Amino acid sequence: MSPKSEPIASTPPAMVARLAVMMFLETWPLGVWIVTIGTYIGAHTGSAGDRLFDAGFIGYCGAAAAIGGAMSPALAGMLSDRLFAAQRVLVVLHLLAGIALATVGYSGSRSQIGLFFATLVYFQLYAPTVTMTTTIAMRNVRDVDRDYPPVRVAGTLAWVAAGWFVGLGWPALFGSSIEATLVPVWIGVVGHGVMAAYSLTLPDTPPARTVGLLRTLTGGSELWSNRAFVTFLAISVLACVPPQAYDRYANLFLNNLGYEHAAAKLTIGQVTEVFCLFAMPMLLRRFGLRVVFMAGVLTWTLRFFLLAAGAAWGTTAAIYLAIFVHGPCYAFVYVTGQLYIDRLATRDNRGAAQGLHAVATTGMGHLIGSAVVGGLQHVYLTPPGVDPAPYRWEYFWLAPGLISLVAAGLFWALFREDRPAATVQVHAEDLPPSPAEQLIEPME
Repeated sequence: MSPKSEPIASTPPAMVARLAVMMFLETWPLGVWIVTIGTYIGAHTGSAGDRLFDAGFIGYCGAAAAIGGAMSPALAGMLSDRLFAAQRVLVVLHLLAGIALATVGYSGSRSQIGLFFATLVYFQLYAPTVTMTTTIAMRNVRDVDRDYPPVRVAGTLAWVAAGWFVGLGWPALFGSSIEATLVPVWIGVVGHGVMAAYSLTLPDTPPARTVGLLRTLTGGSELWSNRAFVTFLAISVLACVPPQAYDRYANLFLNNLGYEHAAAKLTIGQVTEVFCLFAMPMLLRRFGLRVVFMAGVLTWTLRFFLLAAGAAWGTTAAIYLAIFVHGPCYAFVYVTGQLYIDRLATRDNRGAAQGLHAVATTGMGHLIGSAVVGGLQHVYLTPPGVDPAPYRWEYFWLAPGLISLVAAGLFWALFREDRPAATVQVHAEDLPPSPAEQLIEPME
């Protein structure tokens, strides 16, 4: 039977709502503190504060986040694929992440080395929960391409809401800013507790199959023998190196150029991300996953070239346009990547495959990216012995733009989808039924 011969029923609205709340509560605990922790560290660094932290420590904390994403998601994917129900793993991880984040709050005012290792442990626990929620959402919607992006929108809304709460809501309620304090960290601790409790109500998502430990950890030979899967992971590493330049330096860039309310201006990008996620089902039907992913990587190239132009010629329109295209940059690369992996994996190793995708993107890609952009800062922005610092932003932005262009070329030249027949269309009888909804999980 052709995969498109029969229309697939929509996921029940009640299930979509439950999964959307899950995505919101998953993102809030991180979004509420990760943006401002750099401000806190900066306020206590060198002559700017009480010398609690060394220069460059903001970057070290970023590396801790990338290291956390480098290994633990694959292990968590293995647990949910073969050993435990995904929602139960999620409960445990969020409870432990809350404890680890409390340690971040405690050590943040006492010890640089303590804060680093507490952050490292935190991301070892939090990073896999992103994979867990992706697995739960994809296992409990009826059409992944159509129904998952609208669910994922809730995570973006949580990020925006967290930023506005810390930046505007708290000062309005209590009359003082908390951006240079550890208060957002403690708000995040509470958020993890709320998410752990909510996870107890999520639909049962049992492991697909029980097999040997080695096969469980690696996803099985059918996963690694899939050339498309391996090629896509390798290119994803390269494609996720450049985003670290924007994520770590966009706010500094705007402030350096004298833009007021830089953090608020950057949220324009998250707003466009919401629209892109809603549009993704239509775009995927019209153009396919391969074209949409390619467009996302090329948009990163465009973004960096726009930033370089804005820095070189003072073009305000170019800078605002670079912020505006965050939607396709993120949604078409990271979220489309998750959908690609869902198609390439079999029903038995989906969690492990999503974990490996997280290892490639937010793990290895971001870790390498942190090192690359740190080197670029060393050369073009704040070279040692140069006072005042030159901040040659045009050269800084060109380098990641060229890396994105190379990643796009390699993807288009090397990637050819080679899905096993079992993943073309999956019916309800192919999966252990969810006692709550008994939903099916088709690939098309």
